[in-house]
Amino acid sequence: MKLSISYDELCALAREKSGRAISIRYKDVNTLTVNYEASIPLPVIKHPLTPSFSADVKLMELDLPRITLQFDAGWVGNLVLDAVSKKLIAKLPEGMVEEFKDTHVVLNLATVPDIQKVFERLKVNTLTFSNDTIDLHAAFQ
Repeated sequence: MKLSISYDELCALAREKSGRAISIRYKDVNTLTVNYEASIPLPVIKHPLTPSFSADVKLMELDLPRITLQFDAGWVGNLVLDAVSKKLIAKLPEGMVEEFKDTHVVLNLATVPDIQKVFERLKVNTLTFSNDTIDLHAAFQ
């Protein structure tokens, strides 16, 4: 069986849950480019500063419920991610981030009860990225 979610649906879900707008683009079968544009109000001028942050996120290993990702946001972007990683991790369910080192992160998706229920019923074979969707290939257990 193949389950898919479009990048537009995923971006809308992220906006609904976090109040922040991101964009996701396909790069290759294992890599997505994630872009976030911040709006920083500056009292000195009337227009906000809107820096853009972009990172390539590569699926390195899928050993569910653990998933290992590698990110590359360039030298400056990686420094920024390292600096804000504790704040980002604090927004996720406790125990979800098992490791955050250099440009690698290991996530334990079993810490999210709704996702854990899915893994109890499905054996996931592969996770791939296509031009418009993230595709999960699985079978019922």
